[in-house]
Amino acid sequence: MDYVSRFEDLYDEGWQLPLSIRTSLGQVLTELEGVQKNLLLGYSQKRTLVDFSWKKEEGGGYSPSGTDILVLHPPRMIRAIIEEKLSSNNPVLLPILGLCTSLALDIYSSNTFGDKLQELRNEVKKNNLSSLLDKEITQKSDRVTCTASSPCFSSSTAESLRKDFPGGNILFLPLANGGTMAG
Repeated sequence: MDYVSRFEDLYDEGWQLPLSIRTSLGQVLTELEGVQKNLLLGYSQKRTLVDFSWKKEEGGGYSPSGTDILVLHPPRMIRAIIEEKLSSNNPVLLPILGLCTSLALDIYSSNTFGDKLQELRNEVKKNNLSSLLDKEITQKSDRVTCTASSPCFSSSTAESLRKDFPGGNILFLPLANGGTMAG
């Protein structure tokens, strides 16, 4: 299997580093839903019709594109649920984490993930965890992590993993500062 990184799309768009953000899990899901709707309407992931009401940290000025959202939001979702699981030790969060990880994989592998997004929201509500949607996600600027997210670095890491574990598919989503995964 070939190495594929959605980060290549970001770098192709001239993505600016580093990145600071303060948002919530609910906002992340809403923005992903907006990008999904745009894709279904035939818009490029580079264009967006979504209203972004990001809570920027001082010195921010970041305005995301659909590509940013598709690349950077999946690990933010996972990170929010992992943090909640670690702080509350609620066993219900484990299957929700599995669903969230499956959703992240769908986002990275296709442009149709709306049903799974809705399923995640439904599971959160069904398990009386609506406060999870208000879970704050803060990501501070970290030039080292952002630079390390370059596909050229993660590509060589993927190649090393392929040599160490021949014959299998490999998925790696290292959750670094703010949930940004290596490309």
